[in-house]
Amino acid sequence: MKEISPSESNRLPYPPIPAPARISHQLFAAAGDAPHPAVFSHLGVLDVPSSTTPRPSDRKRHWARHLAALASKSGEKCGLGLLILLLVAAGCATVGESTPDSHIETLPAEAKASVHVIFVNSPLDVLQIGRLAGVASYFRSKGFQNSSFHYLSSGPKLAGEVRDLRREDDGARVALVAWSGASLWVWDALKELDETGARVDLIVYLDSNWIKKRVADEGHPDNFDRAVLIYRSDNPPVEGVPNSVIRRAETINHLAVAAHPDTVRALGEELARLAE
Repeated sequence: MKEISPSESNRLPYPPIPAPARISHQLFAAAGDAPHPAVFSHLGVLDVPSSTTPRPSDRKRHWARHLAALASKSGEKCGLGLLILLLVAAGCATVGESTPDSHIETLPAEAKASVHVIFVNSPLDVLQIGRLAGVASYFRSKGFQNSSFHYLSSGPKLAGEVRDLRREDDGARVALVAWSGASLWVWDALKELDETGARVDLIVYLDSNWIKKRVADEGHPDNFDRAVLIYRSDNPPVEGVPNSVIRRAETINHLAVAAHPDTVRALGEELARLAE
């Protein structure tokens, strides 16, 4: 497992991201067509439709049901109440500066269309404070039209979606991007896919502590080509994930990691790699 510093990223075998530029307005303009339920509008929370997004009135019980299913392993419910309080009290994370990849914009449209990116929200982020939906919208605006966002999911659901993509296009490049507790769903999906020899091209874990105990107890499936572990600067990444590299988001705020400039930069590099 290798940790890649920002300076090292410019020496990787694919074109570097140019100098930082402000993209906050791009990120949120790209998601401007998403509905903002009145109950969340004062927070500026993104609510991008997807096949897994419940109606606002259904969110509480829908979220609670999936959360119970997520923390199914022994010890994975520890600290759940504290995390919920942090999410409710923290307010909206800001995106600030990032590095849009001019190289991405020069890639052929058909190459970017072959990349299917599934962004999976943290099950604890009921109010979408992390704005992962906005990140998905941003990459759609850059030509990765098959970037989808799941407000809630599950291991079997993700595994089924990957199988469907493979059936429809055996040349599809598939990436699973999981923030925080959603990493457990990705682990479950990989385990299920591994039973039939199915693989994905890329997995990305965004500052997940939940996955640490799962991997320590049960190991990690290896049916993927590359794993990118993006963790905040003061949080040790999960150990024991094969084929992995470490990237850092220069923040000590967990809630800022999903849409952090360093995260967007790293994701841009990885999606460019898949599209080449």
